[in-house]
Amino acid sequence: MIEAQRAEISKLQKGRQFFEKKKLEKLVNLQLEEEKNKVSEQIHSDLAELALKANVKRTWNSQVTGRREQMAWNGVYLVTKSQVEPFREKIQQYHNLMQEKGWLFMATGPWPAYHFSSVS
Repeated sequence: MIEAQRAEISKLQKGRQFFEKKKLEKLVNLQLEEEKNKVSEQIHSDLAELALKANVKRTWNSQVTGRREQMAWNGVYLVTKSQVEPFREKIQQYHNLMQEKGWLFMATGPWPAYHFSSVS
């Protein structure tokens, strides 16, 4: 579909091409964002099955992470000691399965349980 639209755009006048390319770029970025969220939500749901609690937090920018890659998802999981190893193995499985597509998975912690508390 995208390639067909690019071919159609290339037939337009130069000025019109510019605006149509911008619209197409927005559409592609929107579809990529939707796909990223869909995949992330599926993985989060799968990982949450191994956790007592699971939350989604705001993503961090590269100044916080110290990495050049953009963080796509930030899930936090409260995992019992007996589930730590299976949880880490599941993350490694996702990493191995999806690294060719540009996905990088990292497990950090343990972190304090305050990630799961709320102040009313």
